[in-house]
Amino acid sequence: MHQMVQHYILQLTTMHSWLIWRQLLSIREGLAGQYLVGAYGSFSVLTALKSSASAPDKYWQTYAWSGGAIFPSNIYQFQNSVTIGGVSADKDTVNTAPGAWPEIEMEVNELKLQTLILYSGDADLQIAADLAQHFSCPIVQAVYATSDLLSSATTKYQVGGASAPAGVTLLGGADRFGTMEAVLKSIGE
Repeated sequence: MHQMVQHYILQLTTMHSWLIWRQLLSIREGLAGQYLVGAYGSFSVLTALKSSASAPDKYWQTYAWSGGAIFPSNIYQFQNSVTIGGVSADKDTVNTAPGAWPEIEMEVNELKLQTLILYSGDADLQIAADLAQHFSCPIVQAVYATSDLLSSATTKYQVGGASAPAGVTLLGGADRFGTMEAVLKSIGE
């Protein structure tokens, strides 16, 4: 059975540390080791959690409420409310493996996927995400697609880019409109 990493993100203050520790312990027990547990918060919250008996597996620090202090987190959020391609987003730095798929306890070569969507770059991400939603399948940037991951999928598409790995159908055009046209044609619309 394919299992994706699930993060439970808690944005809490240190004033609630005792409650946070108990909640993380309950979450960890409920997940029975099948998923990673992650925490989101300020420097002081993550520091308190790291020293607890129910310490998370992964840490995501926000610059807010941290007073300039930097925790050795997996992800560091350094700016809020940035508009990228018309979408409001936060800017983050990924310092170490953040716990995102395919960082799971099984070997990638054990995966059996019907469909896998690759995308070339940030400009292609939204179109690729829509296609992945259509197929209810994983999405990964093409440069991170290992041969094991590619061989795990029956059908593979890459949205955008000038070329795609062997066995992957390239859905691209001269511009975003051409790429969208290729994607819609591939799903019969």
